Amino acid sequence: VCSSDLKLGEILRQAGAVVLVSQVRSPDDPVRDREDHAACACAMQNLMLGAVARGLGSYWTTSGALVAPELADFWHLPAGETWIGAAVIGTPALEMPAVRHKTSAELSRWL
Repeated sequence: VCSSDLKLGEILRQAGAVVLVSQVRSPDDPVRDREDHAACACAMQNLMLGAVARGLGSYWTTSGALVAPELADFWHLPAGETWIGAAVIGTPALEMPAVRHKTSAELSRWL
């Protein structure tokens, strides 16, 4: 067991929920496969943003302790799917300080 797995174990013990996200693969269409992967990653991000908007903390992990290929049967991962990752959701351990968000002018440059 590596130290990162021990850290993840502690996070999981305190979690309210763990949501595993997978993607149906399209091996015969690499463009669709890449687009589907991006869409699943966006769905994961939206899930986590929704959790934060409700005052919850969230943590995205691709740790092999949760999403290793050997765990596919345990998690009932259908054949032809692959892991995007796991969202660990629960009460945040720390209160995050307010952040000043940058303006669009600070983040973009129009040519």
